[in-house]
Amino acid sequence: MVRDLNPIGYKPADPWYETIVQSALGIFDAEKACSLDFTVRLEAAEALGQAGDPRLREASWITIPAGPFWMGAQKHDPSKVNYDPEAQEHESPVHQVHLDAYQIGRYPVTVEEYRKFVEDDGYSNPEWWKIGGFGKTKKPQGGTSRCCIRTGRW
Repeated sequence: MVRDLNPIGYKPADPWYETIVQSALGIFDAEKACSLDFTVRLEAAEALGQAGDPRLREASWITIPAGPFWMGAQKHDPSKVNYDPEAQEHESPVHQVHLDAYQIGRYPVTVEEYRKFVEDDGYSNPEWWKIGGFGKTKKPQGGTSRCCIRTGRW
């Protein structure tokens, strides 16, 4: 009910509502979460999503500073950088790449945020495709990314 009424700004008046939401947010505290069964964490996350996760009410972007990073993976030498025993050949060679500073969402893109993107003609709006790829698709292809790099305003 709360989720359905969220577009009109409805919030339960019961003071316990906010207390319960804050308690559910505790599920994302790394130290507290480790002591809880996965099923409990999943149920709390689902309840929080249904109630309207307050973390998603404001823009939550993290700036990743410019700098180098090692790209790729290799499975031949555990003493060398980016060793991964399950690396595939197309992930090689490991090489250093320099990136400019960028922003990325603090939290994974929600179904609601993605729905808004699609409904706002996100696949047709070049504003969201400044880094390239505009016009390559008109609808989702396969799976969708779990994170969103900020290339413009969202």
